[in-house]
Formats: sequence, structure tokens, C-alpha cells
Amino acid sequence: MADFSLPRYTYPRITPTGKKSEVLYPNEMQLVLREAEQLGITWKNIPDGDVCKFTYGNHIEYMRKGTASTNCLTGIWICMNKSLTHSILSDAHLPIPRGFSIFNDDSQEYRKQVFEALTHPLVVKPWRGSHGKGVRPNITTLEEMNEWIDILFLNMLEGTGANKGSVLIEETAQGEEYRIIVTKEKVLAVMNRQPASVIGDGSKTIQQLIDEKNTNPLRNISEDLYPNIHPDDDMKRILQKSSYTLESIPKQGTKVVLREISNVIAGGDAYDVTDEIHPTVAEIAVKAIQAIPGMSLVGLDFMTTDITKDQSTQLHAIIEVNFAPQFDMHDIPMHGKKRNVAKAILLLMFPELVE
Repeated sequence: MADFSLPRYTYPRITPTGKKSEVLYPNEMQLVLREAEQLGITWKNIPDGDVCKFTYGNHIEYMRKGTASTNCLTGIWICMNKSLTHSILSDAHLPIPRGFSIFNDDSQEYRKQVFEALTHPLVVKPWRGSHGKGVRPNITTLEEMNEWIDILFLNMLEGTGANKGSVLIEETAQGEEYRIIVTKEKVLAVMNRQPASVIGDGSKTIQQLIDEKNTNPLRNISEDLYPNIHPDDDMKRILQKSSYTLESIPKQGTKVVLREISNVIAGGDAYDVTDEIHPTVAEIAVKAIQAIPGMSLVGLDFMTTDITKDQSTQLHAIIEVNFAPQFDMHDIPMHGKKRNVAKAILLLMFPELVE
């Protein structure tokens, strides 16, 4: 197995006791710092903001948690607001799921109208957020939709102290989900993300299969990259839909899905398919980033029934645009080829280094 160990780049922090401590950089930053040193780019931490300063000759750039200073605030704000993102993409005639925004002061009658106007099942999600937090797919009844809307608005009130934001109600896009890392010129990496699951062997319980899967060395690198699969009430709810419990013994070869969202942060699996995509996928991705002002690199969440075919013949849609995509999974792949996105980001910041 390849060596995926990372150097322990740290930055200083002062604890409440007044003593200095060292905090480990997130995976993405560790990868960038290692590549920077190999390229002859010097770096130093700017305290109180997780910001790094990069210098090559007289050229200076900055990065915070994987977001480079080559991205502008307007574009970042658009990406943060899922509803606004969809409006921008729609204006550029790009494929997005049909949907509506609901605000806290909208009536129950309006909610019902939204539910009846869309094809089910639906996806309910907060207007902003990451790692699939707050996203509830497979909504088939008005009662389910209202219940989750109320939960999201309650979380917004508790988190901000004010009635801010909205909830998005969307039709479910068809196909499998992919994360596409793209610049204004080209696609850098594509990962097929699949929800956490186990495969039955006819003898082990689902809990035992989970424990076995958690022994994969890649799942021990970091809780931010490929975290272990942790059973919880939501998993038990999903299993119950298929008449399973954690103590059930699935038949040999039976795939048991444990999550409804496909994020690797939720225990999902990731398969590199960069070399398999049809050219029309790249065309859509490049057009999407060019539609958002001031962005040098983004991560698209893309759904399609077949990524290897001309997308004009497939059902496909852009689900989200991420201004700070989790690119470490492309440089430390669970399955497939390493894409070295960290180096590509540095070359965007310092184009004079492009060979």
C-alpha cells in the first residue's frame, strides 16, 4: 500500500491557561504546505485565523483552510448561498434540479403548494452548509417535509439568534453523485462518491461488517478525510426502512446502504473516475465555474445517470458549487489514481511556476 502519511505541520495557539500549544493543520493544508516546499515556495502561519502566507520571489498569496486568495469574496458568497448559486447557474442555462426556497414566515399553504408543484421524492436542505449537514433526501410526504423544515429553522434560530436564511426544497436528481474539481480552464479531478455501505457475507452482522470496514488503514488517517462509520439513530432509521437492524445478518453479496448522503465525511466511499468522464461533463463543469465571478477553482457536486456518455443523452444536474472543496480525497484516494490537486492550486496562485 502507498504511503499516505502526512508531515505534521502545526501552528501555535495560546490555551486558556496562557501556555502555548500546537494545533495540527487540516489535511488539505498539510498537502499544500508539503507541495509548496517542493516547489520552492516559502510559507508562514498568520495567527488568529488559520491563514497561511505564501511567498515566491516578490509574489505573495494567502490561503485559509484550502481556499486560496485567487478566489474573490463575491464568488465565495454566491457559493455559500445554495439558492443564489442555483439562480446564477440557471441564468447561465446550466442544469439544476427544480426547486423552491421557503422562509420561516411562509404560510403552511405555501409549503403545501411547493410540495405539490414538485415531483417526489424531494430533498430538503438548509440554504447554506457543508458536508451534507442538515440535508434530508427521500422526502415523500408533506408531513415529512414540514417536520424537517421546522427542524432546520429551529437550528438556524439557535445558531444565529435571528430568523435568517431559508430552506431549499428540490426534486431528487437522478443517477450517481460525483465531486468535480474544476478551474476556469479544465477539470482536475472527478470522484464518484457513494453513501456508506457494507457488503454482506452471510455470517457477520451489519455491526460486525461496519467494524471490519473501519479497520481500513485509510479510515485511520483523519476524522476529516475518511472517518470511521459510526452507527447512530439516523442509521438505525435508514436500516429500518429495509427491515434491517445492526444485528441483522445480510446475505452473501447483499449491499446494505447505511446513509442517505454520499459525503466521505459521513463514512462514504470514493472512487476516482477522472479518466472516464465524457468531454461534455468537462464542458458543463468549466461553464459552471465561469458563470460564478472571481472563482479560480471550485468543487461541483454533479449527478448523472452515466458520466461516461454525452450528457445531452443523460439525466444530469449540478447540485452544489463548493468554494472550499475537500480536495484531500483526490490526493489521498480511497480507490484510484492520485490527482495532486494541492499542487494544481499552488500553480493557480503562482502561474509563473507552470512549466
